[in-house]
Amino acid sequence: MPELQFFCVVCGASLSTEPTSAGGVAECPSCERTVPIPGYPSVPGQTVRCWGAFMPEVLAITVSFRCGTCKAIISADARWEDQDIQCPRCAAMTQVPHWSGPRAAALQGAHHALDGEREGPLDAE
Repeated sequence: MPELQFFCVVCGASLSTEPTSAGGVAECPSCERTVPIPGYPSVPGQTVRCWGAFMPEVLAITVSFRCGTCKAIISADARWEDQDIQCPRCAAMTQVPHWSGPRAAALQGAHHALDGEREGPLDAE
């Protein structure tokens, strides 16, 4: 199978990977940063989501959450939000939680509404 050739968006190193990794992220062996792997649409006219690159000083941002099946704590790259991954403990597929953007803000607002009028350390102005 031919390899997917691309360049690191941080240091410019030439990289390659299996085509099945298209649209994901990988660690660059040259600069040790987590960088996006270019994707391509599987259906003509479909758009492709491209994950951003972190600032050069940031190696990665990790989200930790529980597997929906075995409740094991899983850590994943934050840019994998809403993507299905395999739990390393039970091998079940589980979804990386959505943690950013308007949807996350709406969910956070809903949590505050459920908590009533109680103020926490992050709510105080």
